[in-house]
Amino acid sequence: MENLQKVPEAQSFLWELYRTWITSNIGSLTEERQQEMNKSFGQLMALASRSAFALEDDKKESQKREAGNVRPGLPLGVADVAELIVRTMRPERIFLIPNSGARAYEMIVIVPVGIGTKFAELEPYLEFAAALHPHIGCTLYSSGRLSAALREGVWSFLFYCTREHLIYDNGRTPFPKTDMDGLLNFKEEAKRRFKSGQLAAIAFYTQAELCFQRHDFTLAIFMLHQATELTLRALVTAFNGGCQKTHSIRTLKKHVQRIAPEISQVFPDDTQTETVLLDILESAYVRARYDAGFRVSEAECRELYGRADKIQDLADEAFDAHIRLLDIAE
Repeated sequence: MENLQKVPEAQSFLWELYRTWITSNIGSLTEERQQEMNKSFGQLMALASRSAFALEDDKKESQKREAGNVRPGLPLGVADVAELIVRTMRPERIFLIPNSGARAYEMIVIVPVGIGTKFAELEPYLEFAAALHPHIGCTLYSSGRLSAALREGVWSFLFYCTREHLIYDNGRTPFPKTDMDGLLNFKEEAKRRFKSGQLAAIAFYTQAELCFQRHDFTLAIFMLHQATELTLRALVTAFNGGCQKTHSIRTLKKHVQRIAPEISQVFPDDTQTETVLLDILESAYVRARYDAGFRVSEAECRELYGRADKIQDLADEAFDAHIRLLDIAE
């Protein structure tokens, strides 16, 4: 009955978090949004009870205590979200990843294989946590998926599911190991993919330079678009094994965010001037070829030329930095 006795404690913890969040945000919430939050809160309270009853079916499991603790000294809000997840979801591990985007942090939450609860039933926990602290994102994986990803050399798991990023471990299972042969193969394949993409990008960049010298600024912008697209795509493909089929620089920026967040600052897209500049580059892929009225000034072309060059440099630096982290496998 120990787990059932803990239900009021867990629900009280949830209520205090919810009450604090509602009190501090009541003035900015629409009625529809508040109803959504009330519904999610109700689901969480019910799920806390269902989880406790499920645990009671396993007497041996119910007698175990969580061996791990959330790492002390975490940034503002992170500890609250981690504690909420630990108390309500009973994860195996939690990894914390700093992020330079709208969400300052991303949590990778690992739940045990055979937890007995569907992912769809666990998602309200993460939605509630995200509502409490919008600057923290959460992603859910099973421990089986983590082990397979480390064996297969999936980049995001290799770099972020490490002891350095670990903020919670229940201590019940050995820390997952990376297959060294797989890591070496991944490293060589990443080099091959990046080099292939960069060679194509450099070819377009060279053509852009020739067009600029001929004062053919419209065609030069098209070449710069292709050079930028292929550079970003090379970086994403190198570490992720593939990339979304798109010609949108804004979309590719999102994909490269976790690999090289500094690239986003080359085109911050945060002022009207910056938005217009990126719009010119974005639209060049189509308009430079099919819109006879599309014109680009020398000043705009010169500015975009410099930024495309900067992205190439940053991509090279980011790739080399990540590859050096894999040298442990040699």
